[in-house]
Amino acid sequence: AAQRRGLGKYLMMLCEVLGRAAGVSGVMLTVQKDNAGAQAFYLGAKYAVSIISPSKVDPWDAAQYDYEIMDKVWDAECRPVLAANAAVAWREAKQVYDQMTVMVQSNEHVIKKMAKQALLS
Repeated sequence: AAQRRGLGKYLMMLCEVLGRAAGVSGVMLTVQKDNAGAQAFYLGAKYAVSIISPSKVDPWDAAQYDYEIMDKVWDAECRPVLAANAAVAWREAKQVYDQMTVMVQSNEHVIKKMAKQALLS
């Protein structure tokens, strides 16, 4: 096994160097929530949970996602773009949450009404 021999760190550094040389703004990756070792590895490499990760943009449904998006962004101009995209995604998720809440509340009223009618019949 290649774990704990520095190969992962080397590959991440290589990816970052190649990215910088190509003019990209940073690196994004996906890590499974149940993979604590990988999360610790990326945190140690100065990656952070991205503002566009599901746990950030959809906190009402975060348990439905089994992954996080992590990033390391070195281009300061990229952060506002990510923040704008995250804000749009958050608003959309909030709207869906609010609509579902209304639908559930509406259905509770209908269910109670139908139950009451069934008792009267």
